[in-house]
Amino acid sequence: MSENPAADELHPEQEQSSEPTPPPPLEESADAASPPEPVPEPSIPLSLVIITKNAAGQLPSCLASVPFAQEILVVDSGSQDNTASLAQELGARVIYQEWLGYGRQKQYAVEQATHDWVLCLDADEQLSPELADSIQQALKDAAHPAWQFARSNYFM
Repeated sequence: MSENPAADELHPEQEQSSEPTPPPPLEESADAASPPEPVPEPSIPLSLVIITKNAAGQLPSCLASVPFAQEILVVDSGSQDNTASLAQELGARVIYQEWLGYGRQKQYAVEQATHDWVLCLDADEQLSPELADSIQQALKDAAHPAWQFARSNYFM
């Protein structure tokens, strides 16, 4: 669990102000904690979208941290390891897309998702169990048009 309890919770985007509200400080656990237990499908379907290149070593723990996603989409830009085949073995739909640059590649990946609600992660990222629970709760009712969550980055 993070030192900052807000890091493990979703927060609705502010709708009442015309000024954009900056996201809270970055606080998301990168621990390799065990993934959350599978739960019944939420009422709002979620697509998990990941862009990859040579990410076979990180991909399993990333996918295991989001077992409630109805769609897993991996957009690979030419891995020379077994990223694409591993992603397929783990239940992902894999699309090849030559590298467009980080932002454009992410946007391309989001546009390929089949569901309106999309969670973008990098292959080396994982949800904490607390954050996974918060997302599942939020997906029970789409009372807000968007959500944000704090992130923690650990550089080694």
